[in-house]
Amino acid sequence: MTFEQSSNSRIFSIVKGLAIICVVAGHTGYPVIRDFVYLFHLAVFYFVAGYFLKDKYINSKLQFLWKKVKGLWFPLIGYGLLFLVLHNLFFRLHIYDNHLFTQPDYIAGIKALCKFSATSENLLGALWFLRSLFFSSIIFLFSLWFANTVSKRYANLIQGGGILAAVIFCALFPATLQQIKSLAIQDIYSRDIFLVGILYIGRLFRLYQKYIPINIYMLFGSFSLLIIAQLSGVKVDIVTERFPPLPIFYSISAVGCLFIYFLANYIHRLKTTSSAIMYIGNASLSIMALHLLAFKAISLLQIYLYGYDIGYLAKFPVIDTHIALWWLPYTICGTTLPLIYVYTKQIISVPTQALYNKLALKFKS
Repeated sequence: MTFEQSSNSRIFSIVKGLAIICVVAGHTGYPVIRDFVYLFHLAVFYFVAGYFLKDKYINSKLQFLWKKVKGLWFPLIGYGLLFLVLHNLFFRLHIYDNHLFTQPDYIAGIKALCKFSATSENLLGALWFLRSLFFSSIIFLFSLWFANTVSKRYANLIQGGGILAAVIFCALFPATLQQIKSLAIQDIYSRDIFLVGILYIGRLFRLYQKYIPINIYMLFGSFSLLIIAQLSGVKVDIVTERFPPLPIFYSISAVGCLFIYFLANYIHRLKTTSSAIMYIGNASLSIMALHLLAFKAISLLQIYLYGYDIGYLAKFPVIDTHIALWWLPYTICGTTLPLIYVYTKQIISVPTQALYNKLALKFKS
């Protein structure tokens, strides 16, 4: 199979679809699945971001910043405000077991959103990823601009060296970084510096993609390496900054991203399946935001079947009893229920956009 530029965007939609399914499956907490997908599942999104970062933004930094604000910060604020409004309802429905929010809680929640954080609502916990991707993308663009300023001919080499130096510094001197963070860059963590390296891997893949064969041997070879890493006890948890030695982390992340990419190329051949996963990929942000809430539907089913107390509904993120049996229903529900929201929003937006266009045309005339 050879790379075809015309099908590239569809393949990467499938890549994002597979990655978000892995995220949802990992959050079920089933150890076999979790330990496997955690090796690479979030790395795929940084890989894709690095792949699609356009060189034109080197000289259009404000445009790039605005794009990231619209694509990452605004969705966090939107979902965050929605979940803040619904917090007390969720508490009364036993989805939460903490406390009813009062005015200070709401003010604290709004302040957290303004600081690009969703920590006030645990059902939005997965959206920590948006802030991390925002900062790592900004750092990556800055490093690309600096490298091109020094030498356009050797820009990729200079950028890679700079990222490597920053990663080594963060790994060797975490206490120093902590002091810097407290003084000036409180929202940037060593984790985000480490993840800039994944964006760089995505960029390198775009540059040398045509030299990488796509065949069944590469697919099963990358899958086998991931299995070997899992059986060897390699564990990755980006959220808690639980990294293996960084050479292993980057190697495993690269292998995982390639595995998903190879798999996406084969799924692309299957018309119905590829269309479904592309749709999932294009809705990945909504699934990231809503899947933990969608899990509650399966928790309710478990409560009904096993006779659990309704307080079990607040168990987070899932009711882990019999999880070996229930991880797949949780994954399916956590992926598909948010799609109902996405589909409904699309149906509503069509007549709304048509009305807006009609009014705009009338106003101009």
